[in-house]
Amino acid sequence: MQGCLCAKNAPLKKSRGFSPQALDRRRLFFYNYSVVQRNYRNRTRRAKKVRPSLIILAFWLIFFSSAAAIFVSNRQTISRNFNLLTGRVASSQDQQAVGQVPGDTHIGTADEPPPAAPLFFVVPDPNLPSVDFADPSAVPEPAPYAFVPEPEPLGAITMQQWAQPAETRERNLYFTQVDPGGQVSRTRVTRALQASDSPMRDVLDALLVGPSAEEVNRGIISLIPNGAQVLSVFVRGNTAYISFNDDFQFNTFGVEGFTAQVRQVVWTATEFPNITDVQILIEGRRVDFLGEGIWIGSPIGRQTL
Repeated sequence: MQGCLCAKNAPLKKSRGFSPQALDRRRLFFYNYSVVQRNYRNRTRRAKKVRPSLIILAFWLIFFSSAAAIFVSNRQTISRNFNLLTGRVASSQDQQAVGQVPGDTHIGTADEPPPAAPLFFVVPDPNLPSVDFADPSAVPEPAPYAFVPEPEPLGAITMQQWAQPAETRERNLYFTQVDPGGQVSRTRVTRALQASDSPMRDVLDALLVGPSAEEVNRGIISLIPNGAQVLSVFVRGNTAYISFNDDFQFNTFGVEGFTAQVRQVVWTATEFPNITDVQILIEGRRVDFLGEGIWIGSPIGRQTL
């Protein structure tokens, strides 16, 4: 009984339900949260829509900028090609205009017969004498044929032209000669070379070929390396600029060999009256020294060697 009385008289516990104010705050919180989520989703969706359009816009901007840059850099080439194209079109139109008869605009088909030829009426000239063709004596006799000699055959002329020898010029080349005592000196050799528009190039090529067998028997040699080649030759003022390949700067005879090969080139080139000195180049570049201290960084004359 006591337990029952205690349970009956115990105070009631407070309910765990939310008050109306708390429910309002809770609803407001969830409402604001849903609004924030909806706004975030909308912004994300709009950003996804805008991003591809920005990429496309950037692509076209880059494309047109590149095209404009290419056009500006190749403006002369594009203008030349355009003028050439317009010239060809104009020439083709002129050819078509020349081939077409003025005023003839008729275009026929394969089955359509050609147009009839125009009729011409012959009007007799009152100033010309009349001839009665019924009377044979009235017809004038034709004039006798004039004798035309046969043309001379071209084969003999052409053969005579082929038989003519090519024009040659005597040129002086400088080689090296070693006497029995071992003394090295330069020697001059005269060669008959074919005349051309580049005589100095021809002389230098002949120099690089070397002496003949008869000259070798006389002790004449060339100390220019075997693999040396002339790449280019041009004259500026009184100086000849001669460009050799890399093999020109490798000589197995030491200082005397380098000196002799430079002497051969300089003395051969200065045989021309308008050349006073020579600038030796290697692969088109100026080199200060050749081999073991042979200076070639400036033009070299005969007095230098």
